Amino acid sequence: MDKERIMKILAGIITIAGIVVLAFLILDNKAEQRKVQQVAAEDEKKTQSPEYVEMEELENQDKEKQKELKAKANGN
Repeated sequence: MDKERIMKILAGIITIAGIVVLAFLILDNKAEQRKVQQVAAEDEKKTQSPEYVEMEELENQDKEKQKELKAKANGN
């Protein structure tokens, strides 16, 4: 085979390999985006549940109590 034909075949192989790698990266990125969106949707559901709201309120009350106790301990 002459050198020019070998170079064309090699360029074709490299081009096809590049396209395959690029397609894989694009599909992998889309799958990762779907996972992130799914986790975000689940987190949003959790934060809107009555149990979560109640837990947040209890945590806030606990923080306030801790501040009061620290203030009393410091003599304020």
